Amino acid sequence: MTAQLTATIEGQVFPVDVLAVTALDALVYERATGGMLEAKIAELTEAASTEGAMLRSTDIAVVKWLWVRQHVDRDAGFAAVVASVPLFPVDPAPETGDPVAPGAG
Repeated sequence: MTAQLTATIEGQVFPVDVLAVTALDALVYERATGGMLEAKIAELTEAASTEGAMLRSTDIAVVKWLWVRQHVDRDAGFAAVVASVPLFPVDPAPETGDPVAPGAG
């Protein structure tokens, strides 16, 4: 059984198996943010189940960090991963490939 959270950053999809999140992940998150990862996952899961809800960039960064820890590097640091997530993502325009800010167009 899996419970999945997914974030999309600049067209790349980052699916995370919530049931594979470890206590070590929670400790690293708590040390980095002062928050509880269990509460953040509950918040993200609720938001994901709400039709039309959009994740904030900071929430997307948490999902990407968990994805990196599950698929790339079990020891990936929180700050190093979340620093790679843009606060204001820019998606290419479908017709031209030129950057378009979210909500523009």
